[in-house]
Parts: sequence; C-alpha cells; structure tokens
Amino acid sequence: MYDAIEKHRDVPIVVEREFHGSANMTIDLEFDQATVIQDTSRSPEAVFGVSAHCTSSISIDEGTAVQSQEISTGADNHVHVPSQAAFEAVTEEEATLFSFYIKNAGPWLDIVSQMRCFGQLVPRLALTSPVLYYACLAAAAHVMYLWGRLSQETYEFYHNKSISILIPLLDPTAAGCTDSLLLTSVILRMSEQFSEIADDGQYHLHGAFGLFVSASASWSPSRTDAAGVAFWTYVRESLRICFLNEQACPFRLGVVDTSDLFEPATDEVWANRMTYLLAEVCNACWSKEATSTHITSRNQEKLQAVQNDVERWERSLPPTFRPWYQSQSRTTPFADIRFLSTWHTIGWQQYYAAKTMLAAYLPIEPEQNLRALHQQARKILIDNAKMLCAVVFSDDEIGTGVNGTHLVAWGAQFFEGKLEQDETLRWLKEFMRETSWPNKTCYEKLEKQWGR
Repeated sequence: MYDAIEKHRDVPIVVEREFHGSANMTIDLEFDQATVIQDTSRSPEAVFGVSAHCTSSISIDEGTAVQSQEISTGADNHVHVPSQAAFEAVTEEEATLFSFYIKNAGPWLDIVSQMRCFGQLVPRLALTSPVLYYACLAAAAHVMYLWGRLSQETYEFYHNKSISILIPLLDPTAAGCTDSLLLTSVILRMSEQFSEIADDGQYHLHGAFGLFVSASASWSPSRTDAAGVAFWTYVRESLRICFLNEQACPFRLGVVDTSDLFEPATDEVWANRMTYLLAEVCNACWSKEATSTHITSRNQEKLQAVQNDVERWERSLPPTFRPWYQSQSRTTPFADIRFLSTWHTIGWQQYYAAKTMLAAYLPIEPEQNLRALHQQARKILIDNAKMLCAVVFSDDEIGTGVNGTHLVAWGAQFFEGKLEQDETLRWLKEFMRETSWPNKTCYEKLEKQWGR
C-alpha cells in the first residue's frame, strides 16, 4: 500500500528548509480571510496546533480559543472549523501555493461535486489538518513546477513534506480513517497523474483504495458527502489507468453499493452512477477472461447485462441532465454540445465511452446479411466515438478535459477520416500545451495506429 512510497522514492524525505518571505501577509481565501504571520522557527506541530502523528481530525477541541463555525460536508455530516486559521506561521511561498490550489488545482477536481468539495471545503478543512494542507501545497507545487513557475527542488520539498506527514497516519494503531485522510489521498493521486503512464508509479492509486476499504463504509453512488466525493473522484482517477492500459479496474467493485442504482436522484448522483457503470464495462471488456480474440459465453452475458444497465441509465435521466444546446457545423467533424454543469459533461463523456467500448467488444451474431451487420456495427461504433469527442471538446473546463483525455484517446482510434483524426490530435496536443497534462503517450499511440 502506501509503504511503497517510502520504499521506492529516489529523493530522500526531508522536511527541514529555510524560507524567505514577508513577515506579515493576508491570504484571500475567497470564502474567508485569514491573517497569518511568518515564524520559520516553528514546527509543523506548532504551526497547526496539533500533533503531526495524530489522525487529521476535522473537529476542534472545545477549549480552542478560536471562534468556529459549522459547515456541511454533505448529507448529514457537519464539521466545526475555525473562522480564522488555527495556525499562525505561513510563508509567502506557501501562501502562493495555497492560493493556486484554491483557485486552480482544487476546482479541477470538483467536476462532480455540487458543494465544491475540493475547491471550497478542502481549504477550510486544511486549516486544521496538516496532512490535507500539505497535500494541497504539494499538488499545487507539482503543477506550478510543470508550468515553469517553481523549481524542481521546491516541488520535491513539498511533495516529500506531504508524504512525511501522511506516512505516520497510516499506522494501523492510529485512530480510524478520517475524511481528511481520504481527501488527501485523492489530491495526491491527482498530482501523481501529472506523469506519462510509463512514469506513473501509481503509489497513491493503490494506497488510496486501501484507505477506502479500511474506512468500512458504504460507497453508494448516492453518497455525496466529503468522503463520498473523495471515493467517486478516486474511481474516476482509476479509470484513466484502465483506458491507457486496456485493463480491468485496479480495485474491487464489490465495495460499491448498487441497491439504488436507478432510483430518482440528483444529477450529481446520476453522474456517479455512470462512473460505476463505466468501471463495470472496463471489467467486462478487459478482464483476464475477456479478450478481443476469445470471449466466453459467461463474459458475453456480462457484456450484455452491463449494456442493458448503460441504456437504462440513459433512459432514466432527469431532463436537466440533457444538453441545453447542440449544433453541427460544416467546418468541423464534431458537434458543439453544451450542458448545464460539469457533472453532466462527465456523465455523458463516460456514457459515450461505454457505448463505444460495448460496440467494439460485443460480438455480432452470425446472420444471413453478415456484411450489412458489420457495417451497421461499425457505424454505431464511430458515431459513439464522435459523440464522445464532441462532449469532451465542447467543454473548456480543465477538470472535464483531464477526465476526458484518456477516453478520447481510446475512442478516437476507430476514426478513419482525416478531419476527425486531425482535430483529435490538435485537441490533445493543445490541451497538453495549455495545462501540462500528460497526453504525449495518447497522441503518439494514435499517430502510430493511424500510420502517421
């Protein structure tokens, strides 16, 4: 699990460092203000007012002198957080990183969170949780390093600092898994994904699942509190590995509660349900017993069953989940499709990805006009792949683009027209240039498949 992080890291974990920054500063947290004063002599324990070896509890002791306020993490869960920072020492560098997380990296993860869990709730919780705070800084530092705004040494410092705080909290003798720990693992996995697949150690991918299992919770798509948002964000992160490697899910889907999979629910829940169904499609298509050359009758039944569920999902959607605008220009091969929110975009991205996969893997039963059937199946395959790309390309949010790149890279392999191929390559390269998201493996694989 997470012990592999310490075992395989090339850079030693070092937490001592001298900082140079303004003595007094104010951080605009958008939702609150916190006045902080630099004091480089203080330890992380003193900075946060808690032990670095405790579980990152979200509640504040009754004796805390700082005034607190109650905020909701979703469902019936409430936490008490201070109206001002519970720590006093923050450097100018940390302020820059934390602000970057609040305004950029956090919202990128909020693609299926009506309460804006990562962009708004996490920063509040981080003020009293060292492990969550440094995860935010590490994630921000990684992106800023890739953007040329931070040195590699600085990025490695914050990454190692976050790991040094995380590791003790994974001790089996420590208290139970908290929301802060779950959110931390998802944030660090997001940062870890900013690597091409060959360089992705996947430490946080596997470590995070161990945390979700140890939480002994019910992971229903209907769960939209902080822990639920963390879990379903993690599932979406894991699907990237499935598509880039054409493999089944790296974790057991048995931990998901599907008892209310098609009951009336919020749009956010419907997006989570499609995430689960796409994971089931990956298992049906890319499990060890399911290959392109040999599909057992049992696996064929599984493919048909999950196809039925995917189609039932589409039929059961509330009207608000449908696109509010759609048009097809003669100058581009892909339609312009717009939705009310990012969770609608994510749901439809994954729906068309699932439909493309099922069209590619479901066997065609021999009939008299077999050639016509193959032509029809090919058209269904291409049409769904084009809709997948259209949904992804139509949304300019970085978070939805991150979630869509691996889906596009897999679905686009079936394009035969030069216009479709050119536009797909252009989008993948442009998105990588603008965000540093690692698409090189994706577009080089497509170029090879297309004989470019």
